[in-house]
Amino acid sequence: DQNFAYPHLSGGKWLNEYEDHSGLAPAGAVTTSARDLSAWVLMLLSKGRYQGKQVLEAASVEEMFQPVMVEEPGIAETAPIDENSGFAYGLTWGLFSFQGHRVAEKGGARAGMRSVIVVVPQAELGVVVLANLNGTLLPEAIRARVLSDYLGSGGRDLQAEIWQTQSRVQELFARATHRPQPAAGLRPARPLIDYVGEYQQDLYGPLQVTLRGEGLHWQVGPQFGGPLLPAGQNSFWLSYPEGVNMIPERVHFTLDEKGQAIELLTESFGRYQR
Repeated sequence: DQNFAYPHLSGGKWLNEYEDHSGLAPAGAVTTSARDLSAWVLMLLSKGRYQGKQVLEAASVEEMFQPVMVEEPGIAETAPIDENSGFAYGLTWGLFSFQGHRVAEKGGARAGMRSVIVVVPQAELGVVVLANLNGTLLPEAIRARVLSDYLGSGGRDLQAEIWQTQSRVQELFARATHRPQPAAGLRPARPLIDYVGEYQQDLYGPLQVTLRGEGLHWQVGPQFGGPLLPAGQNSFWLSYPEGVNMIPERVHFTLDEKGQAIELLTESFGRYQR
């Protein structure tokens, strides 16, 4: 369990605590290595066979790579994916066309980690790239270079296109890591102690609001939390822990007739009852 890459934030700072996401495994999380993923890709390219054994049925592998939902590429999709590549989703895979080939791609990201896996069945080509840096598009750049070397570039400078996307990603990360500062003189409608307490929700469990120094702090579970900065009246800015790729958002408290907070509402976590 100790043999893992240390995740890093932009600027080179490393997170000294491994993010155990085993609880997310049923939703698609996996902790693995380039060696194991390479064996997995070889199995997929061999229509479900690996070292002479049929691991998956060939029909199941083929079904994975069939488009089932058309989608517009977003910032998570990089060159050679564009509006002309026929981007769609299959079973867990993003699918697109490049140089006459259907390409299946799956990316992943956790705090300080990035990964890309690419399979081109017609060309019997697979690419696995893992990186331990937040927000880097190095995996996409490497896989684009491999695709160009094996399939041709189609006259496009894929690296320049990816670098432009990287610049936009860095701007988003700067927003995500910036903690908004309350305007001078901005005060909550009630004393901070009136917002303190445990708030409950069936999906996420308890959310604790506590006093830390002269401000409020929120926490879900043993480690996940951050400051609550005044945003006017009964609203606060909810900031996330370092390394979490989420932009700060507002949290709104509802008060009873005595001025005591009885629930809070956020876009990401939903509604909590005190």
